[in-house]
Parts: sequence; C-alpha cells; structure tokens
Amino acid sequence: MQVILLSSLKEPVPRPIYDQVVRSPLLEQLLDCLQGRHILRQSMGRHDREPVYPDVSDNLATLIRKLTSQGMAVDVEEKLIVSCLLRQSVIESSLLKSILHHKCRIEDSKNNLFGVNRNSEINWSTSEN
Repeated sequence: MQVILLSSLKEPVPRPIYDQVVRSPLLEQLLDCLQGRHILRQSMGRHDREPVYPDVSDNLATLIRKLTSQGMAVDVEEKLIVSCLLRQSVIESSLLKSILHHKCRIEDSKNNLFGVNRNSEINWSTSEN
C-alpha cells in the first residue's frame, strides 16, 4: 500500500518558481496564459511538434522567460495551474471563516452588552414583592 502511495506522489513546484508566481502582480494574467497554453496543448493531442503559443504582453513574456529559465517546464505549468486554483480556494475559504468568526464575536459582544449570555437561560419573569 505504501509503495503505491509513494509512487503516485509528484515533485512539488520548485519554491523559487512558486514564490515568484504568487508574488507577481501579473498572477491572474499568468494563470490565464498558462490555462490557455494547457488547452492548446490538449487540443493538439500527442504530436511531435511544439505548440505555437499566442503572443502576450511584454511584461508577461518577460515573466514567462524568467520562470522558464528557473526550470518551469510543461509539467510545472500544470502544477502551477492546479496549486494556484487550490490556493485561491483555500484563501476564499479562510476569508469566509474569518468573516463568520468576526461576525459571531460581534454578536457575542452585542449580547453581552444587554446581559445575555449564550450559555445561560434568560429569566423573563419578574418577581414582585
């Protein structure tokens, strides 16, 4: 079982490439470009010729050249697409949890201002002497 699991693991995206991609102001454009390149490669099937990618802006072309010189090949492009999509999902989930947590704390604060405690019962009856 362990052999099967270990054989299915893949090398991670090299850290310098990942850091540069995540910190890039061109992140969305880069991901769109990589996704387009992925689709183009899939549509070509398994041919011997290299795909001809569409032109991109000078800044994006410079970033892609720099990433390629650091070792970004097709397999790394594929991993980047997946990892960045997962990262975005994790960020959105974390943000939502943070907002909900903050909202609950505000509600608790409001309730405590009025002497209401979530864990205790409210006694609405009044006692007359």
